Amino acid sequence: MGKRSTKPGYAVLNLPAVYSLTYQTMDLLYQQVPVANMYMERLKGRWVIHMKDARLNGVSVELADFIKDSAKQGRVRYVPEYEALSIESEEESAVGFPVRGY
Repeated sequence: MGKRSTKPGYAVLNLPAVYSLTYQTMDLLYQQVPVANMYMERLKGRWVIHMKDARLNGVSVELADFIKDSAKQGRVRYVPEYEALSIESEEESAVGFPVRGY
C-alpha cells in the first residue's frame, strides 16, 4: 500500500507527538470514531491523522481550540453549549464538466 496524501475527501490533523492534549484527542478519536475512517502516521515527532467526517462529544473548550489549531485540511466546528465538535473532510471537487440546467 502506498502512503496516503492530503487530498480532497480527508480532514487532516497534525498533532505534536508528545503532548497531553494530543493524548486526549487520540483518546476521543479511538472512543468515538470508527477506526476504518482514520489513518494515522508518525512523522518526525508528530502524529498526522487523515480522517473522514467525525462528530465528537464531551470536548472541552481547550481541547476544541487545540484541535482547530491542528487542522491542516478540512473544517472544524465547535458548539460549546453541547461540548460537541465536528470535523468535516473537504468535499471532493467536481473536475472538468460544468453542470447545466435544462
